[in-house]
Order: sequence, then structure tokens, then C-alpha cells
Amino acid sequence: MSLHTKVCLVVVGTFLASLLVQNECRKLHGYKFPVYATTVCPRNETEWIERSSALNCNKSNGYTCLPNENFDQLLEYCYIVPVERIQKGFCLYLVKRVSRTQSYSCRNFAQGCHNHSFFSNEIYKYPACISLGNGCFLAEPSCKRSTNNDDDGALFAAILLGIFILFCILSLLSAYYMIRIRRRKDDVQLHEEDGNGPLLGDKNHSNNGTDCINELEECIPSSGIDKGKTFLTKL
Repeated sequence: MSLHTKVCLVVVGTFLASLLVQNECRKLHGYKFPVYATTVCPRNETEWIERSSALNCNKSNGYTCLPNENFDQLLEYCYIVPVERIQKGFCLYLVKRVSRTQSYSCRNFAQGCHNHSFFSNEIYKYPACISLGNGCFLAEPSCKRSTNNDDDGALFAAILLGIFILFCILSLLSAYYMIRIRRRKDDVQLHEEDGNGPLLGDKNHSNNGTDCINELEECIPSSGIDKGKTFLTKL
């Protein structure tokens, strides 16, 4: 296996492994129970159940997805209670130092502030409480969306990596077909060499026939030779 092929395989393997890591939530430190960063909270009941199962939450420690205290990251975790009641006009966030939730008024939201209470396992129905910008809730008039410079850089790197992987795949396919063509030529050449074998044998057989003709006198009895000479003398 060539060095180029080995490098391509290593890069492809690393890329696939990175995809698996990115798809997994990232565990955060400093909390009193396991807390994971996520890019988005579940958007419906089905996704909520799936994430709850993925984190092994149960009836005593219910799955929760809320912002952190800086309002720049969403967190998912199995909380110390099954569910929490979120009061009218308030959203919740998780405080790292005490690992407990606190309320945040949504009355100044431009839209999306709920006018009734609900349980935390239904927060996906109220996206204003889990939609974050650059250190704030997006529904706040003064809030700006994140610049996403890191995301743009990651996207550019992913595009370059994708191009390189495509180049590696094409190189591997080209090498594979070149090897097949080379082997086919070798097989044809070997077949032709095997086909010439009988011809060489025939040549040897012809030479042996010539030798036999040259030694004809030894094959014919001497009496036959004398009679032939006598007959020629009379003529």
C-alpha cells in the first residue's frame, strides 16, 4: 500500500471519528450532576423522549433542556426532580455554582412570552425560552444573534476536508483500476508464454526427425545398401 493511500485512509478515519464526536453532546464540568452542552433543545415530544433516553433520565430525575446562566449555551441534563413548573411570564436557566434553576422574566420579550404556566417537559412548545443569541434571549428587542464566526470557520474547514476526502477516494479508485489492468496484462502475457510451449516442442520433434534421416544408413541393413549400390553400377 502506497504512502498516499495510507494518508488518505487516516484522514478519512479521522474525519468520520470527528463526526461521531460532534454528534455526541459535550459534557461540562463544575456542576453537581452530569450536564451536557447542546446546540438545540428538542423541538417536539418525540425528540424529547429520545434525548431523555439517551441521557438515561428516569421518573425521579427528569430530562431538562435550559440555557446556562450566561445565556450563550443550551444545556441538557437529568434534573433532581421529575419536572418543574414554569410560571407565567418567566423562563428558567441553570446556575452552575449551585446547580439549580432560576427564573428570568420574559415580559419584555418582543414575542413568545407565555401568559400561563406550564411544566418544564413541555418547554419545546415555548421556543422563546430556549432560543439564545449573543448572551441573551433572541426574543429580547436588544438581543443580537451570534456572529457564528466559529461556525463559518468550521464550515469552511469541513468543505476543504470534504474536497480532500473526495480526492482520496478518486485516487484509491484510480489505483485499484490500475492494479487490475496491470494484473490483466500479466495474465495475458503469462497465457501467451504458456501457449508457445507446444511450438517449441514441435521444433525439437522436427530436429529429431532430421537426425533420424541423417542416420538412415545406420537404420537400413548393410545388405540392402550393397544391393542398391550394385543396381546403380549396372545402370
